[in-house]
Parts: sequence; structure tokens; C-alpha cells
Amino acid sequence: MAATPEIMVLLKPVRIRELRDGMWVAVAEDSEPLVVNEAIAKALCDPDAIEASSTLGPLTETLSDAGFTDSSADGLLRPPSSPVGAGWRAARAVLWALGAAFFTAPAALLLLGGVPTGADAISVGPHPLLTITVAVGIAIITAVPHELAHVIFGRTFGRRRGSVRVKVRRASATTNLTHVWAWSSSPRLAAVSAGIVVDLAFLTLALVLRTTTGAWVATVAATVMVMRIVWQLRFHRNCDGRHIAKMLIDNPTIDTDTKQALTTRLWTSAPRSAWLWLAVAAAGVLAELALFAVWFAPAALRLLGVL
Repeated sequence: MAATPEIMVLLKPVRIRELRDGMWVAVAEDSEPLVVNEAIAKALCDPDAIEASSTLGPLTETLSDAGFTDSSADGLLRPPSSPVGAGWRAARAVLWALGAAFFTAPAALLLLGGVPTGADAISVGPHPLLTITVAVGIAIITAVPHELAHVIFGRTFGRRRGSVRVKVRRASATTNLTHVWAWSSSPRLAAVSAGIVVDLAFLTLALVLRTTTGAWVATVAATVMVMRIVWQLRFHRNCDGRHIAKMLIDNPTIDTDTKQALTTRLWTSAPRSAWLWLAVAAAGVLAELALFAVWFAPAALRLLGVL
């Protein structure tokens, strides 16, 4: 019987950064962020070094599962580097300024005109079916600029997983930003926050139109954008808010670390970071409950004629 031919597995180019707690995060193209010690992080960056084979050898399966290896030459693409030029610094300054403005203006307009509920959105249109169709269309149309903002500040133009992927059935779009874990704080926070700034801009426009024209489409658009922003605050789910919280804490595995800490230790001896993430996750649960209580349930009840 002929021997099974061996397949050469290549280690992808890796970028690393030291985390706040002294550990290091490593990322490769299309990989999950891997938290390792300094020796392993530097061995990943220089796999041809004499010490690297003995250091990385026991981690072969872990590296493969996390997406750090590839049997083809396509895996040799290096993750984008952190944007540090003057133009990028100016772009981030504009992003933060717009974020502050687009957060303040909608807050004031919502206080004046009220938060549109799911029942409000269904009742303002000429027909519920038309209202729902318009709402889904607005959700899809505004999702693409949201993701394009991630693409721009995440420097993922032309990347294998960097393009925007539209999911019509879910009225959403996504892009991959795992590589920004190797960046410094301002660039990585800009990359993951840019989408929410775009959402706030659309919300501001919708609320201004609702206030000035009273158009039912503006009310539906405002409802969709409020829901989109609350949706991103579900910290216990895979959404922008979760990633922003992880990056502010500076720990890409804080969720799994918390589960391990609370299951392997007494609750009284769990680290402070575990309790912090537990509180963040609880806030995410409240945001999800608000989506059902304020928007989904009232909309369904209005469609059924109960409200």
C-alpha cells in the first residue's frame, strides 16, 4: 500500500502586540486572535529561528484550529499594518468629532420627539406590508455604508475576507476585522467604531427629516436606525459593541476567560476582569430585552390588531 503523501503546512505571516496585562495577542490573515506569552509571540513572528520549532511544536494543533496555518501560498498574505500616518490621524480625528456630534444631536432630537417604537413604525405607513418592506430596504441599504466604514478604517480593501458581504435574509452586511487586534488603541477603536458613527449619522438625518417633514418614511428610518444601534449594544452577542468593549478592556479572550474563571474557581476568588465582563454581558442582555419589549413585540401586536 502506498504511503499517504504529506501535505506541507505553512505558518502565515503574523502580527503581534503586547496586551495591557503583559500577555501578547497574535493575528494572521483570516485567523482568530490568539493570546500567548512573549516567547511564543516572537517565535510566531520569526518561525525560521532556531528556537521557534521547539517553541511552536506543541502548539501545532492550536495554531491550525485558530487559522494560523495554510497549505497554500495564499496564506502568505500579511495582515494590514496599523495606519499611523498624518492623513490617518486626521481621518480618525474627524471620525471622533463626527461621532460626538452625531451622538449629541440624535439624543436631543429623541428627547424632543420621543423614541419611535415598533408600534409607531407599523402604524405610520399607509399599509403594514409596505412599511415592513421599506424598513427591510432601509436596513439593507444602510448596512453597506456601515461595513464600508469598517473596511476603510480597518484597511481591508482587496483582502480575501475584507470585502462587504451582504446577507439579504438577515438585512445585514459583515466584514472581518480580527487583524486590528495587533494595532495600537486609536486605530483599532476607529476601525470597530466607524460603523456605529455611520449609523448615528443616518439616525440624525432620519430624525431631522421626521421633525421637519413628518414623513412616515422618516419615522420608519429612525426606528430602524435606533434598533440597529441598540442591536450593536448586545455585548453578549457577536456585534460591534462586544468588540469595542473587548478592545477597551484589551483582552480578545475576556469572554472565555470569564467562563473559565467562574467555573474553575469560587465566585469570591474570581478576578476583577471576570466580574467586569459579567456586568458588560448583563448590559447586553438588557439591550436585547429592550429590542423585544420596545420594538419587536409592539410591532407584532400592532400587526395583530391588539395595540
